[in-house]
Amino acid sequence: DGNLTIDSGSVLYLNEHDLSVGEDFSNNGTLKLVGTEDMGFTNDTDSGLVEYSGSDSYDYLAAGDEYYDLSFTGGGTYTLDENLDINGDLTIEGDSTLDAWENDDGDPIDICENSIESIVDKIMILNGYSSANL
Repeated sequence: DGNLTIDSGSVLYLNEHDLSVGEDFSNNGTLKLVGTEDMGFTNDTDSGLVEYSGSDSYDYLAAGDEYYDLSFTGGGTYTLDENLDINGDLTIEGDSTLDAWENDDGDPIDICENSIESIVDKIMILNGYSSANL
């Protein structure tokens, strides 16, 4: 029930453990998730990396839909349920897949304010056999 700060160069790996922050959450390093965690806080959107490292299929992003830097590294498939707002970089590595085709209502998902130029700017790295269904 207090503040949580991840310092620069530090990694907080939740590894399927839930996290609740009572007040302020500040991410200056890396918050690493599998994707099944229950997150009880407002994500830091002006700094830090959130890395999803799961290898299964996930119907939504556990830390919400707003990020600074966002990375997918574990080979899993992450399906967006809402529009995605990334203020920094988007990285998709290995066999990871980001599925942003449509939400639960069948409407198209917007990444980066519905601009194809923004989407191209945000997808910085597609390594290996990664895919982004946009």
